[in-house]
Amino acid sequence: MHWLFKSRLFIVSLLLMAMGQSVQAQTPLAAVDNPQTRLEIFAEKTTVAAGEPLWLALRFTPSEGWHTYWENYGDSGKAPSLNWSLPEGWTADAPLYPVPHRIPVGPLMNYGYEAPQSLLVRLTPPAAIPDQPIDLALSAEWLVCADVCIPEYGDLAFQMIPGSGTVAPGMAALFAKARAALPHQSPWQASARISNAAFALDVDMPKDDAALVKSAYFYPVNEGLFGYAKPQAVSYGEDGLQLLVARSGSAPQLGEHDQILRGVLVITNDNGLDEGFEIAAPLSLDTTLVAKSNGLGFSAAGLQIGLFEAIAFALLGGIILNLMPCVFPVLSLKAFSLIRAHGAGEKAARHDGLAYMAGILCSFFAVGVVFLALRGAGASVGWGFQLQSPMVVTIIALILFVLGLNLMGMFEFSSRFAGIGQGLTEKKGLSGAFFTGVLATIVATPCTAPFMASALGFAMVQPAPVVLAIFTSLGLGLALPYVAVAFIPLLRHLLPRPGPWMGVFRQFLAFPIFLTVIWLLWVLGRQNGADALGYALLMLLALAFIVWVWGIAGGRGRRAQIVALGLTALVTIPMIGSSGTFIGFEAGSLVKDIKDQPKAGSYEDKLAVASWSPEKRDQLREAGRPVFVYFTADWCITCKVNERVALADSDVISAVQDGSVAVLKADWTNKDDRIAKELAAFGRNGVPLYLFYPADGSAPKILSQILTPALLLAEFKG
Repeated sequence: MHWLFKSRLFIVSLLLMAMGQSVQAQTPLAAVDNPQTRLEIFAEKTTVAAGEPLWLALRFTPSEGWHTYWENYGDSGKAPSLNWSLPEGWTADAPLYPVPHRIPVGPLMNYGYEAPQSLLVRLTPPAAIPDQPIDLALSAEWLVCADVCIPEYGDLAFQMIPGSGTVAPGMAALFAKARAALPHQSPWQASARISNAAFALDVDMPKDDAALVKSAYFYPVNEGLFGYAKPQAVSYGEDGLQLLVARSGSAPQLGEHDQILRGVLVITNDNGLDEGFEIAAPLSLDTTLVAKSNGLGFSAAGLQIGLFEAIAFALLGGIILNLMPCVFPVLSLKAFSLIRAHGAGEKAARHDGLAYMAGILCSFFAVGVVFLALRGAGASVGWGFQLQSPMVVTIIALILFVLGLNLMGMFEFSSRFAGIGQGLTEKKGLSGAFFTGVLATIVATPCTAPFMASALGFAMVQPAPVVLAIFTSLGLGLALPYVAVAFIPLLRHLLPRPGPWMGVFRQFLAFPIFLTVIWLLWVLGRQNGADALGYALLMLLALAFIVWVWGIAGGRGRRAQIVALGLTALVTIPMIGSSGTFIGFEAGSLVKDIKDQPKAGSYEDKLAVASWSPEKRDQLREAGRPVFVYFTADWCITCKVNERVALADSDVISAVQDGSVAVLKADWTNKDDRIAKELAAFGRNGVPLYLFYPADGSAPKILSQILTPALLLAEFKG
């Protein structure tokens, strides 16, 4: 006999036995009436015995057309709140809820009850109780809703008489019915998985039981696993039943208390009868999980990789990162150092390469640690997140400006800062190579190379060792080309020999550095406006003045150096004190509002670009329009190049206008948790990301990170 059939017989028998007993009037111990709900308390026993549990039934009876809520109320509502006032030594367990029902309200899905329902609560007295009436009290709050929602309250007090714990015959039917409405313990093993794209519940159900299942629905106790209004696709196979739900948010960080899934699986059998089963299953992250069945979601290719593929992709991405424009100034510096050390010997070249690699690996490891710390604190972060801070952008610009002045010959770093004694030159060279690696990491973060997005998207939900391994692999890829040249003599021999031209070349290298400074100042202006930009320019002027003062004082004795020190303090202290006011640590909202308005005649104006939001995207999709969304940031050079090459193309603009394609811009220049979560939903940890939503309402397509007019035209005209 199948389990589903057995359980139904058990329920019917239990109810018949209860109803066959003598029935007395069901008088509550206490009751309270509200405008839309009546709450009553019933005790299963007439007396209470020391140390023996006492079961209470809290019956909520809403008015017709109104409903109350389950412990997880769904998209909106509130679960009942119970606050007990008990004598010392007494305990009250959490209430047991009946199997809930779905209550759709517009686009939302709520879980609750439209008919009278009883919550069961177990009170346990201590091993010794006084031989006199015992005072118990409950303060309850709950929400009852129809077209409007009303919070209701009740303070109920009652007494229990000490005794042998005699069962009240008149309560048998009430408690039998209340227990029959509870979900049963599941006879099947179950497990659950979650990713950015989907949630899956796998139930190991035998074929005979699965053959009786007509449909199924899962009510999660855990909050935030998936959208409650999303359809739940159920499939049956050799391994039993699988329930799959598409997700549109990042996979939650599973803490210790989240690793067990709790909920109720309601199964409708072939006769149309519903039965609820209590599920307690291990819940794990599975980045390969996607929701493809029944058109429920999107194909998130970035999630369908394993650990070794992610590490390999990170390595390849790091190598390609050397070709990105944001890394060019630092590569210029390293090229100069290689040429300068042409005759220094095999050992010196290798040491220089290892020091450079150590600087990069330490920096990437530090970035990984910061990422883990912020993720653990609940922050939404991604690749290049530090450049969302105007203060960080300013500091990097100042450092590079000083470096440019050094290359131009305006000053030299004194050997006193590198050390003294024998071997000073080697020590200075290694430390310089190390910090050049650090600088390479800093300026590399605005760029996202091919393969990087998949690797970083995979790392986003992984444990700490995996995250650090992927960040380290990315750093190794960035360092690898220079290390290869440092270790392979044949490659070094391809470089030109040192000579008098090196002084000119050194000064030339200052210009790409200054170009990077200009770009960073442009980013700062976009983040915090003209005032911040003007103040940063004033700081650069002050730095140049300080360098000039120290250049004059360097060879003029102690008194001149004291004067230089005083002038430095006079200039820098007011600057530092007011930097937070003019530049700030957070980007200004006013600047964002201005940026959201495309300039007349620009490609954004011709494309009628609007600011992205989930609500705007959904509104356009419901209207039947194709939607193109581009996730970008002003500090992302890859993004800006793609936009100038592809979005500004006249054929692309015509295709957008002719095909009524809606174009939305998700600007991540400044911190935006909604954008970070949307990136995570598509397995990405940074920008750029390009999505095309077809007009037929089907799943969005993730486009290539290297955007071309031909690629966009194929989608817009397809």
